[in-house]
Amino acid sequence: MKNIIFDFGNVIITFDEREITAKFTSSKEEQEFLINEVIHSPEWATYGLIDTGYLTHEEIINTINDRT
Repeated sequence: MKNIIFDFGNVIITFDEREITAKFTSSKEEQEFLINEVIHSPEWATYGLIDTGYLTHEEIINTINDRT
């Protein structure tokens, strides 16, 4: 066996966007921003570029920074 892939989000662990973003900020406005611009971003949610490893950590940060 060469690779094992785990799907953690809502499969192995609960992925609660509100709970996760609340750990970073208590501001509801900032939580919504994180949900919309990071978790629901095209890089993550639409094209899976983050989950697949297509983009490096630095590229992800730069892309989201440039967009927001």
